[in-house]
Amino acid sequence: MDTEHLYQLLPAIYRIRDAEQGEPLKQVLSVLAQQLDIVESDITQLYDNWFIETCEEWVVPYMGELLAVRGLHPIPNTRFSQRSQVANTLAYRRRKGTATMLEQLARDTTLWNARVVEFFELLATTQYVNHIRLHNLRTPDLRQRNSLDLLDTAFDTIAHTVDVRNIARDRGRHNIPNIGIFLWRLQSYELRDAMPMRITEGCYTFTACGYDAPLFNHPETEETITQLAAEINVPDEIRPVGFYQDLLAYRDRYATLPPTEQPANSQYYGTNASIHLIRDDSPVSPLALICKNLSTWERPPAGRVAIDVRLGRIAFPTGDTPTNLRVLYYYGFSGDLGGGVYDRRRLLTPADPPDAISHPEAFDDLIRVSEIAVNTITEAITQAQTIWASDSSRRIVIQIEDNRTYTENLSFNLAGAELILQAANFYRPTIIGTLRVTDSNPQARLSLNGLLISGHLEIISQLALLQIIHSTFIPGRTLDLAGLPQSPAQPSLLVAIPNRTLQIEIDHTIIGSLQLPVELVRLTIRDSIVDSPDLTASPRPALAADATGSQPAPPTLMERTTVLGAVHVRELTASEVIFTHGVQVVRRQTGCVRFSYIPPTSSTPRRFRCQPDLEVTTQIEQVEKVRGRRLSTSQRNTIRDQVRRQLVPAFTSIRYGQAAYAQLSLKCPLPIRTGAEDGSEMGAFSFLKQPQREANLRANLDEYLRFGLNAGLIFVT
Repeated sequence: MDTEHLYQLLPAIYRIRDAEQGEPLKQVLSVLAQQLDIVESDITQLYDNWFIETCEEWVVPYMGELLAVRGLHPIPNTRFSQRSQVANTLAYRRRKGTATMLEQLARDTTLWNARVVEFFELLATTQYVNHIRLHNLRTPDLRQRNSLDLLDTAFDTIAHTVDVRNIARDRGRHNIPNIGIFLWRLQSYELRDAMPMRITEGCYTFTACGYDAPLFNHPETEETITQLAAEINVPDEIRPVGFYQDLLAYRDRYATLPPTEQPANSQYYGTNASIHLIRDDSPVSPLALICKNLSTWERPPAGRVAIDVRLGRIAFPTGDTPTNLRVLYYYGFSGDLGGGVYDRRRLLTPADPPDAISHPEAFDDLIRVSEIAVNTITEAITQAQTIWASDSSRRIVIQIEDNRTYTENLSFNLAGAELILQAANFYRPTIIGTLRVTDSNPQARLSLNGLLISGHLEIISQLALLQIIHSTFIPGRTLDLAGLPQSPAQPSLLVAIPNRTLQIEIDHTIIGSLQLPVELVRLTIRDSIVDSPDLTASPRPALAADATGSQPAPPTLMERTTVLGAVHVRELTASEVIFTHGVQVVRRQTGCVRFSYIPPTSSTPRRFRCQPDLEVTTQIEQVEKVRGRRLSTSQRNTIRDQVRRQLVPAFTSIRYGQAAYAQLSLKCPLPIRTGAEDGSEMGAFSFLKQPQREANLRANLDEYLRFGLNAGLIFVT
């Protein structure tokens, strides 16, 4: 309640006498107004808590209890909400057992896009003449290229012979009682108004760093619970055949209409679709596009623009090169990790300091970098140095507010207290060049947030704190067209001088190898990927003090991190970490390693529930319990060697630039996929809580499946 409004409720005589005495009564009312605001907001929230759409998150399980909702297993420390599952419970029960209901249930309980397929509809059967199903043909039409391209996918329409294996055990598919729930674990992220990389005259890659990557679909929301998902509703790679047919359908329908009557969007192309080109400030029409295989950079005919959605390439006719080209496209990745266009704001308590992403204006100075403000990062750094020249205590934020590519070598002279170089929320600019801290105040702090950097960071001066948050330093510094690193032996972060005051914090970041002297105070890595891409005949270290790995890096704390390479540190404390190669720790009497995968050749401090040691102990105990006696040393060694061979991390991909980079494979052993302290997976994507999501869905299927049916989860990505 406003103080002035409360004050005006008093009789005028009291207000007059209060004014004569310096308004002490008004000051008392201001205190009362603050408390009334608290009471009023509490009453408002109590009313909102009556409804599932507006209630607080802690109320959701109580709402579910009123409806006897089963399988409401909370997933802590995430933005995951089960509000949708409770809100749609009555709709589930009305449509119990239907494919559309099961599809909605899968989305609500896992937050993964889903499509449900009733496999009995795809069985090749002899049809009864009074019940003819024209859509179910035993032999497919070989002229229907799109149908053949969708064979054995979630959108398959071709009839199959019977498969009697049990789908619930992830074996068979096409049988009368089988229901398939296709799930997409990868997400698609929008990159709007970005600058593609020019490869040769008239030839570009959508990626700003010049490597091939497939284009993803922007999933459209289904309008009702009774609608089954189509290709346009899931975050998957755009099929070349699907894109070709989309452009063909647009041309057949609208080519004869006047330009003013032609819609701006086709299914995949347009300002609000998955792909869009803006050439010299003018949008490229869908009628000018062709879908083409550009693996050899074959140019399109005059007046056309070719797009290869499989490789993410663009080609213009020979002699036709745009002056300025901007693109909209979607790329795929597992989650909100590394430099990306997602919400990077921190969840704060009232006692926390202001977040630079949410409130950059709360700092002493804010310098905005964009086409309508400061045009280059170098110019912004120069402005910061000018500010520090008059007052070195200023805390400065340089915020990049677009998705452009900045080809600059940045030199930081940190004469002030703190510099934050960040992308605005939901933006991901690209920096191509070397970042170097050449001179600084020994108490200075440098923070990088939300950036994609093709290059490396070198520190050759004293510094107090370096933070790298929600950013990506491309492993190997730069990539070629095939996505292979061009400098695999070079580190992404190099501290060139001993620094006894420097602390380094890396959080939600993808970064190449780290070369850090042992004299640093501490290195902290959380929810990140550290990748040494040079893992051929003589693997180079992901973390050490020199290029060969013979000298140890500083004391290190790691939590929920995937390390693709060898590690040599002075001290180590690690939790829920996957080390793919050997770990060598100098001081093993301090620190510990818990709930992590440690290669057998490693030398670490004490371990707690680490793999494969835990599985070796478990299997030996089980065999000894069955046999009723202690095994011999040779028998124990046989079990140990067998477990070590089988229990190793398996990834969908370990090459940066691919959508499933560092994602644990479905064939990865279960003790690693569920080996974290809370039952989630080890490594960088522990925060996704994927085992818990899958368990929530399986717990609900028994209630909503029709009697006699079997359901299987089929992960597409």
